[in-house]
Amino acid sequence: MSKRILIIDDDKDFRFSTRMILENEGFEVEEAVSGEEGLKKAEEFKPDLFIVDLMMETWSAGFDLINKLRDNENFKNTPMIMLSSVDLQSQYDFLEVEAAKGINIVEKKPLAPDALLKYIKALLKL
Repeated sequence: MSKRILIIDDDKDFRFSTRMILENEGFEVEEAVSGEEGLKKAEEFKPDLFIVDLMMETWSAGFDLINKLRDNENFKNTPMIMLSSVDLQSQYDFLEVEAAKGINIVEKKPLAPDALLKYIKALLKL
């Protein structure tokens, strides 16, 4: 059985390209465009890993979603990668604190496909 990955991001092009990369590697992929839809899809799809955008409906939508997922027994230990096109350099201290709250990896978009796959395989122990 292939590992399941849920991409939660409001950028249609990012979702499409990331889905193609992951499906080429044999992952089963589902998409959501918002935090609210992400919560619903998570319950239905039961992913092994989440890829979450920082800013969707609001600046903190990604963190809000991750906190809700971490409060859910089904997802409290599911690996999470947060990606953002925001300039993360000025916000590293804040993001490191947030990462300690349940985000496994925080990276800036665009992330090279090989780097993303390396992170995913490490988190899923593949």
